[in-house]
Amino acid sequence: MTTNIGMIQFSKVNQPDPETGYTLDDNARALVSMCMHFKLTGEIEDLKAIHIYLRFIKRCMQTAGNFLNYVDKKNKFTPQNKATNLDDANGRQFGL
Repeated sequence: MTTNIGMIQFSKVNQPDPETGYTLDDNARALVSMCMHFKLTGEIEDLKAIHIYLRFIKRCMQTAGNFLNYVDKKNKFTPQNKATNLDDANGRQFGL
């Protein structure tokens, strides 16, 4: 479910659906999971995913300190960021 952009938002049954794009909150959860896995196992391969998720979160951070949540498959912010209340996604990211 992870690409070079981040964790894909949804799948169709057991296949990632890149058309659904990516979200801040999904990548924040993926980051927490991979950090916990790395802490338990020390597997160096985990660092690649950790870096991808951190880069995604950094990209979502805006200059005012808030975050945008929705990114499309081309790594562009979507109009949904202006139409949707992003407080939940921002709160989940700060829970890291």
